[in-house]
Amino acid sequence: GAGPDGLTIAAELAAANYKIALVESGFVEKYNSIQNLNQGSLVTKYKTEIIKYNQLNEDRIRQYGGGSLIWGGMVAPLDSEDFTHRNWIPNSGWPISLVQLSKYYNKASNLLGIPYFDNISSRDESYLETKKFYYVDTNRFANKLKIISNHNNVRLFLGVTVKNIFSDTSNKSVAYIECVNSLSGCYRDWE
Repeated sequence: GAGPDGLTIAAELAAANYKIALVESGFVEKYNSIQNLNQGSLVTKYKTEIIKYNQLNEDRIRQYGGGSLIWGGMVAPLDSEDFTHRNWIPNSGWPISLVQLSKYYNKASNLLGIPYFDNISSRDESYLETKKFYYVDTNRFANKLKIISNHNNVRLFLGVTVKNIFSDTSNKSVAYIECVNSLSGCYRDWE
């Protein structure tokens, strides 16, 4: 998608001379019928309580610019406990550690235009934890939109929802993608 993550990754890979297909379900303008494709529920269990979350179509934006159109721009580094398994949360835990991820924080900070994450969090004697949050100017993603739109290595597909991705025989690159027109529901394959 052409939200903050997709735009950043596409810009980085295109600058490294990779050929990129950036597929966005929405268009530059918002279409309610496309946004409604996000309708659904997330059901999870916290300890013994079942929690149902019904606002997926409000938290995810199917539009060129994606989450940058609604994101307030607040970021903070993850804490080590964010990576650990919790018995009451199925499939929790990460296959990597904070130490492994933290080596990428400097690059992420540069991409976001914020100070480098150091002194991540601290506890005082009363065990009150303080955490520093940073504000990202979400307009920086509008600039990435312009860069991506004009880059020779990037093919941008708007109004297309990916159904399947098929790799080549080496499993190192995409052979083709199976797509659905976001408005009509018609299928199409791109190589």
